[in-house]
Amino acid sequence: MLRAILAGIVPGRHASGAIYGTLVTAGTILAASEGAQDVVEVGITVVVTLALYWIAHSYAEVLGNADAVAPSWRVAARELAVESPMVAACIIPLIVLLAADLLLGASFELAVTIGLCTTVGLLFVWGILAARRAELSRGWAVISGLVYTFLGVAIVVLKLVLLH
Repeated sequence: MLRAILAGIVPGRHASGAIYGTLVTAGTILAASEGAQDVVEVGITVVVTLALYWIAHSYAEVLGNADAVAPSWRVAARELAVESPMVAACIIPLIVLLAADLLLGASFELAVTIGLCTTVGLLFVWGILAARRAELSRGWAVISGLVYTFLGVAIVVLKLVLLH
């Protein structure tokens, strides 16, 4: 099951949607956790936010490629499918966030921190996968993973600075 989820998140074409979606997930978890009452509210906020980003990004891609392909519902639907890893990227962090709170009994703050740390780990994986798909060496793949990890850590540091 995990393999099927990962296959849906990281597309064969490129990992940019998964990377972007994971960064937006982290930022939205951070922002939503400040005013939310529980993890379910945070989860709903993440899904709605990513859905809006996904639609806006896909629509911008359709219009941006209008020179090559005339915009149509069919082109828009295809672009939405191509960019779907952006939305799918929230699945694993939200499962972890909800499980930490609802199954493990973690406090709201701890569940949010665990969810954010999950996004950081995923960013490392996505960075490595993106580099390997670009046929970069293992060394460069690790560097790529670390660059994306740094972006995720920056969001976690924001959480620590802003909320404490």
